Amino acid sequence: MTPISYVTCTRNRAAELTATIRRLDELHSGHCEPVEFVIADNGSDVPVLDSLPETSIPVRVVRLPGNIGAAARNHAAAEAEHDWLVMLDDDSAPKDLGHLDILAKAHENTAVVTADITLPDGSRERGGLPEVLVGCGAAIRKRAYLDAGGYDPSFFFAAEEPDLCARIIAAGWRVEASPWFRVLHHKTPTNRDLNRMIRLLTRNQGVIVERTTPEYDRGFLRRDHIRRCAWIANKENATAGFRQGLAELRTIRHTLKREPLSDLHYERFVGLHHAREAVQQDRFDTACIVHEGKHAWAVRRALAEAGIRCVGASEADRLVIGTLSPGPMLDALAGLRAAGEAERALAPWIEAPYLLDCATRQPEAAAPARAKIRA
Repeated sequence: MTPISYVTCTRNRAAELTATIRRLDELHSGHCEPVEFVIADNGSDVPVLDSLPETSIPVRVVRLPGNIGAAARNHAAAEAEHDWLVMLDDDSAPKDLGHLDILAKAHENTAVVTADITLPDGSRERGGLPEVLVGCGAAIRKRAYLDAGGYDPSFFFAAEEPDLCARIIAAGWRVEASPWFRVLHHKTPTNRDLNRMIRLLTRNQGVIVERTTPEYDRGFLRRDHIRRCAWIANKENATAGFRQGLAELRTIRHTLKREPLSDLHYERFVGLHHAREAVQQDRFDTACIVHEGKHAWAVRRALAEAGIRCVGASEADRLVIGTLSPGPMLDALAGLRAAGEAERALAPWIEAPYLLDCATRQPEAAAPARAKIRA
């Protein structure tokens, strides 16, 4: 086992935080591994210290004078005693302790281990990429997190995770996934403003595109990002937030300091490296892209580079899942298998079948997270 510090930030969500603390207390009851829970209180109206439940886990609260969003985690991380920071939301918690063994065995160059995050309805959390964490379920080495600068305070929240992961990848660290790190995210709607979320997503993800993308893809990804945010805003009835975020992005775009990733780091960051690797592992001539979603463009590019034609589903040699977001990808792969399409189904990430196959096994059978990513 390895010592860990659970880290979260919260504001005016005492019920959710209490449930998370009690779950962690239940999980660690009877275990002797060093563990703590460090909470950044983003200026809650009733201070978190005044509403903490009794627990056998050491809990420390960093009280902030106001709400600084996700960057509050930086203050909690700086106060953490242990080398591994297990990032949670105030309404998420591990399902079991499988992550303890995985973190103890992690490669010395691994900075991040991402979790298999599920929702109460059994589906998986959306967001992230093969090497981009989702903040409600990931473990990060404290040194890597602090050296990278933590979450950018200017983002407040939304897209802070890919921004951090771009810096971690650029620093030469590995980002890996483990099926034995399992998190349940209740995703309660308290204090969630969709217009504000879409505004910040549009602005912040656009900042990442402008700052990190090599010049040859910058214009393309700028257009793809705006198109996708407009689609999400229309779906969520949050077009006002989208327009405001786009206006803010256009105002600040030309003032940003360019820090483009190297070609290899960029391809890992956006998932193109993983899509290419998956497409090239088996020879086939035709494909139909199904379940399109996040970074479908990278899947299309990988197929085109391999000379694979896109055709209708009935004619295709392979049904290639068109999202690089791990949760929806795994759910789509499970659905294709259930529909009798296991032989034709192809996920654009070679780890996906392994992760899915392990999903129903017990963590006692765990092997270390596989380390296939070049630093």
